[in-house]
Amino acid sequence: MSDFNHDYINILASLHGYMEKGDQILLKNYFQKTIQPLNQALINNKNNIQNMRKDETNDSNLYM
Repeated sequence: MSDFNHDYINILASLHGYMEKGDQILLKNYFQKTIQPLNQALINNKNNIQNMRKDETNDSNLYM
């Protein structure tokens, strides 16, 4: 969890720096290269967890 906190703080610091400079191009590039893939990875992880739970439920029903 501390790795996540460290990464999150770094992301926010980077975004803040680009906004302070008013550099919309770097802000947009950083967002597209860092935030969007991270968001997709989180969605994929959530879907994987949901699928594992479904599999566990299906497996437990086999033994009833």
